[in-house]
This record gives sequence, structure tokens and C-alpha cells, in this order.
Amino acid sequence: MATVISQHRFDPASRVVDEARRAGRFGTLTSAVASVSWWRSQGYYDSGAWRGTWAMDGGGAIMNQGVHTVDLLLWFLGRPLEISAKTALLAHEGVEVEDTAVATVTFESGALAVLHATTAAYPGLTVRLQVMGSKGSAVIDNDDLAYFHASDAADPSESSAMGILGGGNQAAVELAKYPDDTVEALDPTVYPAGHVRQYRDIVAAIRKDARGRYRPGRRDRLGHGARPVCLGNPGPAGADRRCHSGQVQQRGGPYRRAASHPDAREEVSA
Repeated sequence: MATVISQHRFDPASRVVDEARRAGRFGTLTSAVASVSWWRSQGYYDSGAWRGTWAMDGGGAIMNQGVHTVDLLLWFLGRPLEISAKTALLAHEGVEVEDTAVATVTFESGALAVLHATTAAYPGLTVRLQVMGSKGSAVIDNDDLAYFHASDAADPSESSAMGILGGGNQAAVELAKYPDDTVEALDPTVYPAGHVRQYRDIVAAIRKDARGRYRPGRRDRLGHGARPVCLGNPGPAGADRRCHSGQVQQRGGPYRRAASHPDAREEVSA
């Protein structure tokens, strides 16, 4: 069985926001604004017959490009009860799905959110998620914690009946609670904040036979010389297992032990 991981839940910025809201540091969560303002050229959609189709792409700017931002929005604010949305195809041709979508969302808690996703924002901007509450707010921009402020850690002199207009940023202090070595030094084939582990697990599952036994690929062995795993579209028959997308690790790259076979290692693409 193949599955999808919501890897952005493991980003340091996302972890800071999640732990703060779980601890009640934002008070009552009142609203959020999520925007995925990306650009995809006409050539991007023309490059594959499956792109921009309901059957193969599964959706447009929301489902394809914005799905991880939607996941964070739901993770932070909870269960949605009501959604009102509009979609449009505004900057591309020959595409079945939307390239622009906007929505308002009402959550079970009463919180409200605005969701925006587009592949028609030239030249491509960042993904931005703002979470706001009665005692604190946070902004994640391009996966980084751009702003954080909670009243329990605020300087009393910063308090104002009219707000502080984006001042009092505590982001650096909050991120310091998550040293770099707890995230950046982790092996990307193990740490779930990327796609390598997912690819590895899918390949391992395919190589199991009906009885659940590991079936090593040709030339699988310890050390160098294992057959590279092609993670993109394989080349013509007889080609050297390279992918058109270039997503193949050269022989002699990183190895990992297949969980289902104590003596096997396989080469995976980063």
C-alpha cells in the first residue's frame, strides 16, 4: 500500500506553531490566511499529457500545488464545517483543472480562514500561512517562521490597545528551542521531511512477493554496484536505467538497508 506523508508538519516552523497552539499560547484561534502564489508556465502543462487533467493530476492549484498548505491549515485550526469557494482557469490553455482558487472556511471551533492558491502568479511568490489568535499570532513564509508573538512571552512595554503592528517578533527565541542538529543533520532517507523515505518504502513494498518476502533487484548486494532505482519515467528499453527527469542517484551514492532484508542495501535518489 502506498501512502502520502504531510512532510511540512515536521518543519521547525510548523512544529513551533503547532506546539504553541496546543499549549494555548495563541489564546482563542480566530482566523488564518493561507496563500500559495506560484507560477507554472504553459510549457509546464504541455510537458505531459497528464498534467492539468482530472484523471491523472487529480486537481489543479489546490490539490496539486496547495495540498500541503491545506494540510497545515487543517492541522492548526481543526475540522472544517463549511467551505465557500470559487475556481477559475485564467492564465493557461488546454487545461481541465483550475489555475486559481479562493475559498473561505469555517471551522468547528468557529475560527475563519481564507485560502488562496494559484499557478498564475508570475514570477512565482512564496507560500505564506498566517495563524492568528486572541493572545498570539504566527506567520510561516516559505517554510520559515517569519513571525511569532505570544503574550505569555511578551515585554509588557510592547502592549498596546491598538496592537503593535507586527512588532515584538519572538520567532528567533522560539526557533532556538529546536537546535539545527535535531533537524538538518538527520539522514534524509530516514527523516520524513522529504520524499526520499517515501520512495524507499514504495520500492521496498514493490520488491516483496505475495508471501511478503524481499525480492532483491538485479545486482543487489552490499557495497557499490547496486542497481539504481529510477524514480522518474524510465528511459527507452535498454537504456541505463536513467530517468528523463534526471532523478537517479549515480552508482556509489548513499545506500540504506532494506528493512525486509538484513543483508540487502539499495541505492536511492535524493
